[in-house]
Amino acid sequence: MHYIARGLFVIRVLRGFRSLPRRHGRDVACFLSRNRGFEGAQLGSPPQHRFLDGDRGRLCGETPRGKEGRRESEMVDTGNAGEGKEWRKGLRVFSPEYYAVCAIGGMLSAGTTHLAITPLDVLKVNMQVNPIKYNSMFSGLHILVKEHGPASLWRGWAGKLFGYGAQGGCRFGLYEYFKKVYSDALGGPNRSTIYFVSSASAQVIADVALCPFEAVKVRVQTQAHFARGMVDGFPKLYASEGLSG
Repeated sequence: MHYIARGLFVIRVLRGFRSLPRRHGRDVACFLSRNRGFEGAQLGSPPQHRFLDGDRGRLCGETPRGKEGRRESEMVDTGNAGEGKEWRKGLRVFSPEYYAVCAIGGMLSAGTTHLAITPLDVLKVNMQVNPIKYNSMFSGLHILVKEHGPASLWRGWAGKLFGYGAQGGCRFGLYEYFKKVYSDALGGPNRSTIYFVSSASAQVIADVALCPFEAVKVRVQTQAHFARGMVDGFPKLYASEGLSG
């Protein structure tokens, strides 16, 4: 096995010299220093006469890298002796930026998906309010289009987009926030309990954020002359029923 590894190393070195016969002396030394690592890896022992990382970096014109394999030029000093250096690129978990990204992702995903099924939601609400008239899916859609036009299938779309967008933002963003809070407060190896409590807390707040939009949306979808949408629906609902509406 020892001689096979040596033979593979010699073949690799000869191929390098054959492909680049006019290398400068410094480039040849750099090439040998890199391939000695290959020899040591094949033999299963530390390579002999291997260049130090800093020496090989200066020899080969490479930028020194940190412990995680990133270039030191990509690192910035935070100024705190305890924290050391942080990466210039990337997103730190459980940072304000991380929570914001999670919230925005939840808003976009939940808002757009619920917006896409607005016609089905309009039919569902009308079937719940008047099950005798809208007694099936296909006949209900036909009645809505025939009596109120195709635009009636998209009544309340703003409530779907912004209401469920707010719900999704609170659900995703607050879930990550509560997960960090409960992990620090409770600790322990039982992660399932922490995840359950975090998701439940986030979902409660998310549903509360959805309620005003849902209240206006249902009235817009079931009462043809109540309002045209969210803009005039909120003031009208507040004027007639107050905050409890």
